[in-house]
Amino acid sequence: MKNSTYGWLVMVCLCLMACQPEKWLGDGQDEIKEDFERLSSLDELLEETSPQWSFFQQKPEQNSLRLIDSFAHTGQKCLELKALAGGSPAANFDVSKNDLANNDLALFAGETVEIVAWYYLVGEEPADFLFLLDLEESVPVGAGPGIRLALDEHQALWIERNKMLEPSLRQPEVIRIPFPRNEWVEVRFRVFLSQKKKGSMKLWQNEVLLFDVEGVQTLPKDEWVYIQGTKGMMQSLQVGITANTDMGAVVLYIDDISLKVE
Repeated sequence: MKNSTYGWLVMVCLCLMACQPEKWLGDGQDEIKEDFERLSSLDELLEETSPQWSFFQQKPEQNSLRLIDSFAHTGQKCLELKALAGGSPAANFDVSKNDLANNDLALFAGETVEIVAWYYLVGEEPADFLFLLDLEESVPVGAGPGIRLALDEHQALWIERNKMLEPSLRQPEVIRIPFPRNEWVEVRFRVFLSQKKKGSMKLWQNEVLLFDVEGVQTLPKDEWVYIQGTKGMMQSLQVGITANTDMGAVVLYIDDISLKVE
């Protein structure tokens, strides 16, 4: 009888958490606003007195990240990221990473999240499958399921959802707009979060609407073996470089990052 009662209590708690996860999972951040102007050194990005970010992610260690002056979208300062090519047979790593992350977000089902970032991608070389932004959930089983923005083999933005076992979205060929190079580009992403096919996504590039989709799943949910422990929320934002290509090194500047719940 005791075991049966304990089992019912566990089930009730799990149901309550599923219905109102924000009451059980704490008060994570739901806003970011970063223009880098307040900083005198890169170390200040991670100070507890201004917890906009959790960590830098650099793989391999030869990748470099620095705060620079006199080159920015607005003001004087921005972030410069350099990453070696990933996936090269001659290298001892498959994916090259160099990004800025916040793993203390609390973005729940039923909320609309808008993310804006300005990018300056240097050079004209192809950058197939260069990932620029990740919005993910941390789960016990599963490799950071969520939504990622990347360049495809046509150098155009696409929306990737492979890790949450949902199809990715590509721009139709007849209206495909490549990602501009050697200039500041605004990327604006707005997503209504839902574990059911009731979500929506809009993606703009320099105020041109590239994607406007409704009736889609925009939050991970438990799937047998592949994903377990989802909570109906997004917890992580990563902005920067994930280079799956061996076509060459990547140099990227980032400025004026914002995240807000509408």
